Amino acid sequence: MTTLHRIPEERISAVMACLHRCRPGRRLENATYSNARELREMFTEQKLIPLWRADAAKLNTSLLPDFTRTRNAFVEFDITNVRALQEDENEKYTRLALAVGNKPWLTVNEARTEIGYDPIEGGDDMAEPEPEPQPVPEQLQEEQPTEESEAQELEETPSSKVVDLDKWRRKAIKAVKAGRSAVVKFESNHISPVLMAAITGALETAQTPDDVQRVFGMCG
Repeated sequence: MTTLHRIPEERISAVMACLHRCRPGRRLENATYSNARELREMFTEQKLIPLWRADAAKLNTSLLPDFTRTRNAFVEFDITNVRALQEDENEKYTRLALAVGNKPWLTVNEARTEIGYDPIEGGDDMAEPEPEPQPVPEQLQEEQPTEESEAQELEETPSSKVVDLDKWRRKAIKAVKAGRSAVVKFESNHISPVLMAAITGALETAQTPDDVQRVFGMCG
């Protein structure tokens, strides 16, 4: 009786071109969640998508010319939301977590958009997280400079001001590209208050990255 029950399954699968259902180990009694998902995906890719493409080709040939002669117009099935072709949710979150990890190439807002969430403020910042400070051996602690001496050395270093201006410039350009105001919050111990006020006032009228470049170019 078991063999007789299998015959209709194999015959119906063959008529519907689901030949993979007839292979050993592919019967319904051996189905699990994992291989059932694989079968749905295989059936969609090998059977349904070719049928959809064939139907679209017929529509492009026989129906579309009745509405337009534009060569750029075409009929095509939208398969972006076909469930059988969707990425597994666990795999998606793992992929997105890796993309915004220690060396990100994807912003947090881009990852949030991928799964249907709204962007958040600061989510487009691609800056890498600062590394945690390493403990200093006791024998070297006496040789470490104090905070006052470090601050004094930074003030005496001519390049410190240039470095901060460049950081401020890049931050303002990133804000403009994201559609925000070029006036971004920035603090520096190496740029004089007078110069910071002048730059802030000039950035209020900056609309493009080139405008920001010109503002900081005048500070060079």
